[in-house]
This record gives sequence, C-alpha cells and structure tokens, in this order.
Amino acid sequence: MGRELFEFYDIHGTPTVMILTAEGQEVDRIVGFHLPPDDYMARVQEIEQGDNTLLQMVQQLEDDPGNLDLLTRIIRWYEDNSSMQSTQEYAEAILENADAAREFMVPVGEDGAEISAYEYASFASVYTSLGHLVHFVEEFPQSILIDNVFYRLGQYARRDEDSEAAVAQMNEYLGTRRFRHNVGLISAFIRYAMSANTELERACELAEYIRTEHPDRMNSRIRRTHAELALRAGQEDVAVQVYGSEYVMAEDVWADDHELNSYSWFWALQEANLESAKAAIDRAIEINPQDDNLWDTLSMVLWKMGNHAEAINAERHALELVGGSNDSYEERIRDIQGDMDGAEG
Repeated sequence: MGRELFEFYDIHGTPTVMILTAEGQEVDRIVGFHLPPDDYMARVQEIEQGDNTLLQMVQQLEDDPGNLDLLTRIIRWYEDNSSMQSTQEYAEAILENADAAREFMVPVGEDGAEISAYEYASFASVYTSLGHLVHFVEEFPQSILIDNVFYRLGQYARRDEDSEAAVAQMNEYLGTRRFRHNVGLISAFIRYAMSANTELERACELAEYIRTEHPDRMNSRIRRTHAELALRAGQEDVAVQVYGSEYVMAEDVWADDHELNSYSWFWALQEANLESAKAAIDRAIEINPQDDNLWDTLSMVLWKMGNHAEAINAERHALELVGGSNDSYEERIRDIQGDMDGAEG
C-alpha cells in the first residue's frame, strides 16, 4: 500500500507531509526537515488558508490555461518538491506556445539568472524521457541548467530500462570536445560507475581530473565517491589523500558535526583510516554531545578498531539518548557482543 501511495502522489522522499482535501485532492505538501518549527507551523497555516498552494495555482490555471507565469510556477513547485515526473502536461502547455514562451523570462537559481519559459519547460521534460534529455542538450548545450540535465542522465544510466541507451549517450558526450571536461557529466559517469561497479579505473581518472582541475567543485559527496572508487581499485593511499585527515581537519569541516559524522561513518564501513575516523567522531561529539547518531557512529568506529567493550558502551549511550528503545542500536549491541564472544572463543 505504501509504494502505491508513493507512486500515486509522486513522492520521492521522506518525510513528506501532504495536505489533502476531503476528496483526496492535494492542496500542498512539505518535504524534508529544512523548515524550523516556527516556519513549519506558519507554512501549515498558510496552506490551511489556501494561500500560495499547488491547488490554488491549478485552480487559477483553469481560468487562464495559457498563463505562462502560472505554468512555470507549477513546474517550479514540482521541481522544489522532487516530483519532476508530474510536470509534463504543464511543460507541454508551455512548449505549445513556443513563440511567447521564448520571450517570457523566468528566474532560476539563487543568483538572479533568467532563462526563457521555453527553455525551462524543455528542461522539465528532461525528467520524463531520455529522448527529451537528448533534445535539450542539442538545443541548449550552453544552458546554465546543463549540469542538472547531466545529473538526470546519470540517473537514467542507473535505471535498468534506460541504462544501455543512457550509458551510450554519456560516452558519446564524453567523447566530444564540448562536453569531455564538463564536471556535471563527469560526475554523472562516476556515479554510474560506482553503481554498476564498472570502469572503476576510468572513473578514478575522471574524479582525479575534477580534484586537480576543478577543486572548487570537489564537494564532500564527490570526495567520498572518489575515495570509494580508489578503495575498490585497491588504491587506499589515493583514497586517504582525497578524503583523509587533511580534508577532515580543514577549519570548515572540523567545525561541522554532520560532515564529521559522515566522514567517520564512511571509514568505519570501509574498515580503513580508523584513527582519523575516531578523531573526527570524537570532535563531532565534542560539538554536539546529545546527538545519538554521533554516538552510534562512535560505536561503529570503535567496533571496527576492535574495541568491543568501548563500542558497546558508546552504543548504550546512544540508546539512552533516545529513551532506551531503538531497534537498530539494540541490534548493533547484539552484533558487537556476538563478535566479541566469537573473538574470545
């Protein structure tokens, strides 16, 4: 039943809070954890009053079906809520009015940049078929949205029904002078290689290109991916160079308990670079000692270091912080205890 609801309402992540009419028609939704409590309640009240909602825009569009502003705002709503598959009918309504849509400008991003409604509708269509994606790249190769388009290409490459054609298209683009050094396209290929566990050396080379030629684009996600690729290729020294102590002790990372936690969890799963992982999670707990997730990660790191008793104590503390009941934490304690008993036996 849950999967059917997700598909019916085009939900792609949790938490998603939906507000419906008595007939089941969607009024609006709130996705994710990004709103602080006061803003969250204010948005709920705004939705309850029917202001600035998806339903309000759809009803207004019924009275003015060619309104480009409304059409693009509805597409923007779906994009903001990670439901791009639902945009096609609105994108088609814009594309059918191509002359006007090419003149009507809409903002994109946070820097005030603008593109035509026609380009924006073409971009929305990218999420509904690989063919639309190829058409967009042909028509708008210089688009400021091209990285988003290549990200979608990577998603197609990891989807069984589209994989063969998408990978062929990706390789075709990588073979062109225009796109061979495009960071968005390279990142898409790297994610595909990781998912399919294929062409790892080539993916490592491409990740190294980003690291050396575009260090400003080397965010934590790409670093972790590069490190895992290197580890799969048997190059632990490269992995540590890319995503090791030099990275984690940078001032901005060393002050971010969430990033420290991600770093430590990654290395615990890899069972490598554990001393650095331990230092990082200790620092994260120093920043936020009441976060049970951090203590859970500490437990994992200690376990992989062979410190079973300390690992159990850390996990028990995580359990205390959530009120004494958590299936995942309790299972981890049993697993560590079983491992310790086996080692002693």
